[in-house]
Amino acid sequence: VKIFGYKISNSINNLTPKTMQNILDELDDKPEFKILSSMLLRSMKKAEYSKDNIGHFGLASRCYTHFTSPIRRIADFIVHECLDDLFELYDTDELIIRDNYKPVKYETNIPKKEYALKKMEIDEIAREATRKERLYDQAENEAAKLILLDSLKEQIGTSYNATIQMILGDHLVIKTEEGIEGIIYFNNINGDTFDLISKTKKRFLRGRYTGETYKIGNEVNITMINIDEFSGDIEFNLNYKRKNLASRGKVLTQKPNKK
Repeated sequence: VKIFGYKISNSINNLTPKTMQNILDELDDKPEFKILSSMLLRSMKKAEYSKDNIGHFGLASRCYTHFTSPIRRIADFIVHECLDDLFELYDTDELIIRDNYKPVKYETNIPKKEYALKKMEIDEIAREATRKERLYDQAENEAAKLILLDSLKEQIGTSYNATIQMILGDHLVIKTEEGIEGIIYFNNINGDTFDLISKTKKRFLRGRYTGETYKIGNEVNITMINIDEFSGDIEFNLNYKRKNLASRGKVLTQKPNKK
C-alpha cells in the first residue's frame, strides 16, 4: 500500500477484518484496487481443518464450520457425526428435532478416555482433509494452466498491455488486461540493464544508465516470447512503460485528514 503513496491510519500490528475492509473500501475506486486486493488475498493464511475452534478471520466470526458442500464431504460427515453425538434425539423427523433435543456436553457426558480418543481421531482426519484439499486445488490449478498454455501456443509474438503485480528475485510477475499471468526476467526488459533495488518495504527496478524505474502497479506493454509447459511459466519481453499508476500524497483514513 505504501508503494502507491497511501498512508494507513489503522495499526497494522493488530489487523482485524474491519481494518482490512476499511482499507479496501478506501481503495475501491482507485486504479490500484485489483492489484492490492489480490495481494491482500495472497498474504492471508490459507484455511485448514482442525479440531480447535479458531473462528473465521474473513467473516469476523468467533465460531465457524461448513456443513454441506459437494466437494468437501469428508469434513461435512465428521461435523454431522459430532452433532449426532452432541444431541440425544427424541425423534428423527427434522422439524421435531429442531424443537426437541437434549444437549450433551462432550467433556462431561463422554468418558475421558473416549473423549481423548475422539479428539485424536478428529485431529488426524482434519489433517488428512486439509492435505487432500491442497492436492485438489493443486490439481485443479495445474489442469487449468495446461489448458491455458495449450490455447496460447499460437499467441507467441503477440503484444499485450499489462500491469506489474509483483517483483521477485530475478523476475517480474505481470497480468495482462485479458487476465493472463506471466513472468518477465530482468534481462528481458528493453532499453537498459536493470538492477533490483530493495529498501524498507519498497522494491523496484532501476536502469543502470537511463535511471528508468519499474515498480508494482506500472502499466507496461509486453510481448509473449515463450511458453514453458514443464514449469507452466508464460514468459514475456517488456517493451516499454505505458504510464505510472502510483500517485503520491493520497491518504487512507476512515475520517478526513485535516492536514
